[in-house]
Amino acid sequence: MEFASGRPTGAYYGLLASAGGLAVVLGNAALAPLYELAYTPSATAFVPWIFLSELGAITATFIRRFIPHPSSQAALRDEIRAT
Repeated sequence: MEFASGRPTGAYYGLLASAGGLAVVLGNAALAPLYELAYTPSATAFVPWIFLSELGAITATFIRRFIPHPSSQAALRDEIRAT
């Protein structure tokens, strides 16, 4: 897969890094209350681990929807070369 279709990639990597940093900040802010449950041993200490495990499983299940099929990549590459 060609990233940015052969165009300069510096801006794309900068945007990707910024989006990743924003995701970390928002994720930590949203999950901070769950971390408090796991801080001390108790009956609810497993809740954050179960939630984060489910989040990872859901992501792994649906990631294929966002990865282009090889035949569509070839068609897009041929279309770009034709222009």
